[in-house]
Amino acid sequence: MSLDGWRVQRVTPETLAELKGLGVNAVSYLPFVYQDEDDGPALREGEFEQYGAVLSACAEAHRAGMGIAIKPHVWVRERETWHGRIAMKTEEDWKAWFQGYGGVLLKFAAVADAGGADLFCVGTELSGTTEREADWRALIREVRSVYRGRLAYAANWDREPERVAFWDALDFIGIDAYYPLSTKALPSVDDLVAGWGPILGRIEALHRRFDRPVLFMEVGYPATEGAAQTPYREERGRPLDLVGQATCYEALFRACLGRPWMAGMYLWRWNDPDWRSGPWDPSYNPKDKPAVAVIRKWYGGN
Repeated sequence: MSLDGWRVQRVTPETLAELKGLGVNAVSYLPFVYQDEDDGPALREGEFEQYGAVLSACAEAHRAGMGIAIKPHVWVRERETWHGRIAMKTEEDWKAWFQGYGGVLLKFAAVADAGGADLFCVGTELSGTTEREADWRALIREVRSVYRGRLAYAANWDREPERVAFWDALDFIGIDAYYPLSTKALPSVDDLVAGWGPILGRIEALHRRFDRPVLFMEVGYPATEGAAQTPYREERGRPLDLVGQATCYEALFRACLGRPWMAGMYLWRWNDPDWRSGPWDPSYNPKDKPAVAVIRKWYGGN
């Protein structure tokens, strides 16, 4: 289950106890790196407290008997641009960007190592950068010099997984798996399981090509109409659809679990107690919605 560190959120024992009760055995924690422009190389660290929050998250997860992944995200402040559009205009800027991103990433990797994190994600949906294979391989080597655990990269679902050429330098093929599954307004579970068929075929081919297990570093569905059509969108104006969210989760587990090449999945997302949740909430958070019963059933919770 993914836990967002955008507001320097502390992972509380109460939150982990809730997840443990669902059968969840691992969480991912998401600290942030900030970039002003999608085509400018300047990056900035977040609050200094983020490093302490990473250590605290690792300690609390292990105290609860759970694994933890640290998954830094880049947030582009200007124009609210999606980080997958980050791309430099000149070779000089590319060099500066990898130096800046690498500097912050290595700090998080060192802190994750100090906290005993079970997995570290070297990047999240940076699809405008990943065709620079040599730069990424060099960065991964640097991360391994300070972090002794296993590594993944989280590719965006839309074409990026097949374009990444450096999966062999990592321990897992990571995918943020917001795949559209159906064009129907009210698809059934069987419709959505069928929608997963060709998608999982492509992912299995990628696994065979690189001989790496697959992790869904993010997968989830908003509690709104059209969640199966565009699971990557959390739009406030859509009508609430709690049953549709639960149907998407049921199909996810039926289609994906039990495949030997799949190492696991992190569900997006379980928010902190001060954030919205409940049967009136259209967000991804499954807490206090029918979807949570589906998760409990498949994860074997109490």
